[in-house]
Amino acid sequence: MASIVERTIGGATDRRLALLREQCGRTISIGSSWNKIRLGIHLSIDTSAAITQMPSFVFGLCSGMTNMYTDETTDHFVGVKTPDSINTTNFANYIQGPGTQSVIKIGTTETNTTPASVTSYFAMGKSSASRSMFILEITKGSPNYIVRFRMSEYNENVTTAQFRAQMQAENVTFAHGWTANQNFAIDEATNGNLDTINIAWMSELNAIEISAVSYSRLA
Repeated sequence: MASIVERTIGGATDRRLALLREQCGRTISIGSSWNKIRLGIHLSIDTSAAITQMPSFVFGLCSGMTNMYTDETTDHFVGVKTPDSINTTNFANYIQGPGTQSVIKIGTTETNTTPASVTSYFAMGKSSASRSMFILEITKGSPNYIVRFRMSEYNENVTTAQFRAQMQAENVTFAHGWTANQNFAIDEATNGNLDTINIAWMSELNAIEISAVSYSRLA
Protein backbone atom coordinates (compact mmCIF):
# COMPACT_ATOMS: atom_id res chain seq x y z
CA MET A 1 0.00 0.00 0.00
CA ALA A 2 1.25 3.48 -0.86
CA SER A 3 2.07 5.69 2.11
CA ILE A 4 3.33 9.18 2.90
CA VAL A 5 6.75 9.42 4.56
CA GLU A 6 8.73 12.42 5.75
CA ARG A 7 12.48 12.98 5.41
CA THR A 8 14.48 15.94 6.67
CA ILE A 9 16.74 17.63 4.11
CA GLY A 10 18.65 20.76 5.06
CA GLY A 11 16.36 21.34 8.02
CA ALA A 12 13.22 21.18 5.86
CA THR A 13 10.64 18.39 5.75
CA ASP A 14 10.28 16.56 2.45
CA ARG A 15 6.97 14.72 2.19
CA ARG A 16 7.18 11.75 -0.18
CA LEU A 17 4.93 9.12 -1.69
CA ALA A 18 6.41 5.69 -0.88
CA LEU A 19 5.63 2.78 -3.21
CA LEU A 20 6.37 -0.83 -2.30
CA ARG A 21 5.68 -3.31 -5.13
CA GLU A 22 2.92 -1.21 -6.60
CA GLN A 23 2.15 1.56 -9.03
CA CYS A 24 0.50 4.95 -9.11
CA GLY A 25 -0.98 7.20 -11.77
CA ARG A 26 -1.63 10.90 -12.28
CA THR A 27 -3.75 12.18 -15.16
CA ILE A 28 -2.21 15.30 -16.69
CA SER A 29 -4.33 18.39 -17.20
CA ILE A 30 -3.32 18.93 -20.86
CA GLY A 31 -4.83 15.59 -21.80
CA SER A 32 -3.40 14.22 -25.03
CA SER A 33 -3.24 17.51 -26.98
CA TRP A 34 0.57 17.70 -27.01
CA ASN A 35 3.20 16.91 -29.61
CA LYS A 36 6.26 16.69 -27.35
CA ILE A 37 6.23 16.22 -23.61
CA ARG A 38 8.84 16.01 -20.86
CA LEU A 39 8.12 13.96 -17.74
CA GLY A 40 10.24 14.27 -14.61
CA ILE A 41 10.40 12.36 -11.34
CA HIS A 42 12.36 13.35 -8.21
CA LEU A 43 13.00 10.26 -6.09
CA SER A 44 15.16 8.04 -3.93
CA ILE A 45 15.16 4.54 -2.42
CA ASP A 46 14.56 3.59 1.20
CA THR A 47 17.54 1.38 2.00
CA SER A 48 16.45 0.19 5.44
CA ALA A 49 16.80 -3.33 4.02
CA ALA A 50 19.81 -4.33 1.95
CA ILE A 51 19.29 -4.29 -1.81
CA THR A 52 20.60 -7.48 -3.40
CA GLN A 53 18.70 -7.28 -6.67
CA MET A 54 17.49 -4.27 -8.56
CA PRO A 55 13.71 -4.47 -9.05
CA SER A 56 12.01 -3.13 -12.14
CA PHE A 57 11.30 0.61 -12.20
CA VAL A 58 8.74 1.81 -14.77
CA PHE A 59 8.03 5.41 -15.77
CA GLY A 60 5.92 6.70 -18.64
CA LEU A 61 2.49 7.57 -20.00
CA CYS A 62 -0.56 5.35 -20.12
CA SER A 63 -4.15 5.70 -21.22
CA GLY A 64 -6.26 6.46 -18.15
CA MET A 65 -5.89 4.99 -14.66
CA THR A 66 -8.04 1.86 -14.97
CA ASN A 67 -5.58 -0.51 -16.64
CA MET A 68 -2.03 0.70 -16.10
CA TYR A 69 1.35 -0.99 -16.58
CA THR A 70 1.30 -3.58 -13.77
CA ASP A 71 -2.38 -4.44 -14.08
CA GLU A 72 -3.34 -7.82 -15.52
CA THR A 73 -4.00 -6.12 -18.84
CA THR A 74 -2.79 -2.68 -19.88
CA ASP A 75 -4.85 -0.37 -22.09
CA HIS A 76 -1.85 1.49 -23.53
CA PHE A 77 1.58 2.35 -22.04
CA VAL A 78 4.67 4.04 -23.50
CA GLY A 79 7.78 4.78 -21.47
CA VAL A 80 10.94 3.30 -20.00
CA LYS A 81 11.87 0.63 -17.47
CA THR A 82 14.89 -0.83 -15.74
CA PRO A 83 14.82 -4.61 -16.10
CA ASP A 84 15.20 -6.87 -13.07
CA SER A 85 18.90 -7.44 -12.57
CA ILE A 86 21.39 -8.97 -10.17
CA ASN A 87 23.96 -6.45 -11.40
CA THR A 88 23.33 -4.12 -8.52
CA THR A 89 26.10 -2.34 -6.64
CA ASN A 90 25.61 -0.56 -3.33
CA PHE A 91 27.75 2.50 -2.72
CA ALA A 92 27.85 5.02 0.10
CA ASN A 93 24.89 7.06 -1.08
CA TYR A 94 23.46 5.47 -4.22
CA ILE A 95 22.47 2.21 -5.89
CA GLN A 96 23.79 1.32 -9.33
CA GLY A 97 21.39 -0.71 -11.43
CA PRO A 98 21.02 -1.87 -15.03
CA GLY A 99 20.55 0.33 -18.07
CA THR A 100 17.08 1.54 -18.99
CA GLN A 101 15.08 0.28 -21.93
CA SER A 102 12.19 1.86 -23.78
CA VAL A 103 8.94 -0.09 -23.64
CA ILE A 104 5.38 -0.14 -24.93
CA LYS A 105 2.65 -2.35 -23.53
CA ILE A 106 -0.81 -2.99 -24.96
CA GLY A 107 -3.02 -5.63 -23.38
CA THR A 108 -0.57 -8.30 -22.22
CA THR A 109 1.93 -7.72 -25.03
CA GLU A 110 5.09 -5.85 -24.10
CA THR A 111 7.74 -4.68 -26.57
CA ASN A 112 11.15 -3.68 -25.18
CA THR A 113 14.29 -2.25 -26.69
CA THR A 114 17.77 -3.44 -25.76
CA PRO A 115 18.78 -1.82 -22.42
CA ALA A 116 20.80 1.35 -22.91
CA SER A 117 24.47 1.32 -21.98
CA VAL A 118 23.86 4.16 -19.53
CA THR A 119 23.69 2.71 -16.03
CA SER A 120 20.75 3.70 -13.82
CA TYR A 121 21.41 5.34 -10.47
CA PHE A 122 19.05 5.64 -7.52
CA ALA A 123 19.95 7.82 -4.54
CA MET A 124 19.61 6.38 -1.05
CA GLY A 125 17.05 8.75 0.38
CA LYS A 126 16.85 7.52 3.95
CA SER A 127 20.51 7.02 4.78
CA SER A 128 21.90 10.04 2.94
CA ALA A 129 18.86 12.28 2.27
CA SER A 130 19.90 12.36 -1.40
CA ARG A 131 17.50 12.45 -4.34
CA SER A 132 17.88 11.53 -8.00
CA MET A 133 16.03 12.87 -11.03
CA PHE A 134 14.83 10.96 -14.07
CA ILE A 135 13.60 12.69 -17.23
CA LEU A 136 11.64 11.11 -20.07
CA GLU A 137 10.74 12.86 -23.32
CA ILE A 138 8.19 11.57 -25.83
CA THR A 139 7.75 13.16 -29.26
CA LYS A 140 4.73 12.30 -31.37
CA GLY A 141 5.07 11.25 -34.97
CA SER A 142 3.03 9.49 -37.63
CA PRO A 143 3.15 6.65 -36.95
CA ASN A 144 6.44 6.52 -35.00
CA TYR A 145 6.83 8.22 -31.63
CA ILE A 146 10.33 8.98 -30.31
CA VAL A 147 11.21 8.03 -26.73
CA ARG A 148 14.39 9.10 -24.94
CA PHE A 149 15.51 9.12 -21.31
CA ARG A 150 18.05 10.89 -19.10
CA MET A 151 19.03 10.91 -15.42
CA SER A 152 21.13 12.77 -12.88
CA GLU A 153 24.71 11.77 -12.07
CA TYR A 154 25.38 8.92 -9.62
CA ASN A 155 26.79 11.14 -6.85
CA GLU A 156 24.51 14.12 -7.46
CA ASN A 157 21.93 15.14 -4.88
CA VAL A 158 19.28 16.95 -6.92
CA THR A 159 17.62 19.74 -4.97
CA THR A 160 14.02 20.84 -5.42
CA ALA A 161 15.20 24.02 -7.17
CA GLN A 162 17.38 22.00 -9.56
CA PHE A 163 14.52 19.62 -10.31
CA ARG A 164 12.23 22.51 -11.24
CA ALA A 165 14.91 24.24 -13.30
CA GLN A 166 15.65 21.11 -15.34
CA MET A 167 11.96 20.60 -16.05
CA GLN A 168 11.69 24.14 -17.42
CA ALA A 169 15.01 24.30 -19.25
CA GLU A 170 15.16 24.34 -23.03
CA ASN A 171 18.12 21.96 -22.85
CA VAL A 172 18.61 19.53 -19.97
CA THR A 173 22.13 19.74 -18.53
CA PHE A 174 22.63 16.54 -16.54
CA ALA A 175 26.06 14.91 -16.89
CA HIS A 176 24.47 11.73 -18.25
CA GLY A 177 23.46 12.26 -21.86
CA TRP A 178 20.23 11.19 -23.51
CA THR A 179 19.77 7.56 -24.38
CA ALA A 180 19.53 6.91 -28.12
CA ASN A 181 16.18 7.80 -29.64
CA GLN A 182 13.84 4.80 -29.75
CA ASN A 183 11.03 4.70 -32.30
CA PHE A 184 7.69 2.98 -31.74
CA ALA A 185 4.64 2.87 -33.96
CA ILE A 186 1.93 4.30 -31.69
CA ASP A 187 -1.78 4.44 -32.47
CA GLU A 188 -3.60 6.45 -29.80
CA ALA A 189 -6.85 6.47 -31.77
CA THR A 190 -7.00 2.67 -31.56
CA ASN A 191 -5.32 1.94 -28.23
CA GLY A 192 -6.19 4.99 -26.13
CA ASN A 193 -4.86 8.50 -25.58
CA LEU A 194 -1.67 8.77 -23.52
CA ASP A 195 -2.90 11.14 -20.81
CA THR A 196 -1.72 9.71 -17.47
CA ILE A 197 1.73 9.55 -15.85
CA ASN A 198 2.30 5.98 -14.65
CA ILE A 199 5.03 4.95 -12.17
CA ALA A 200 5.65 1.39 -11.00
CA TRP A 201 8.21 -0.06 -8.59
CA MET A 202 8.42 -3.80 -8.11
CA SER A 203 10.46 -4.25 -4.91
CA GLU A 204 8.91 -5.98 -1.89
CA LEU A 205 11.71 -4.89 0.49
CA ASN A 206 12.75 -1.36 -0.44
CA ALA A 207 10.24 1.39 -1.12
CA ILE A 208 10.81 3.99 -3.79
CA GLU A 209 10.15 7.46 -2.34
CA ILE A 210 8.80 10.08 -4.74
CA SER A 211 9.33 13.70 -3.78
CA ALA A 212 7.77 15.18 -6.91
CA VAL A 213 6.40 14.32 -10.34
CA SER A 214 6.19 16.98 -13.03
CA TYR A 215 5.61 17.45 -16.73
CA SER A 216 6.33 20.14 -19.32
CA ARG A 217 4.64 20.54 -22.66
CA LEU A 218 7.47 21.30 -25.10
CA ALA A 219 5.34 21.37 -28.24
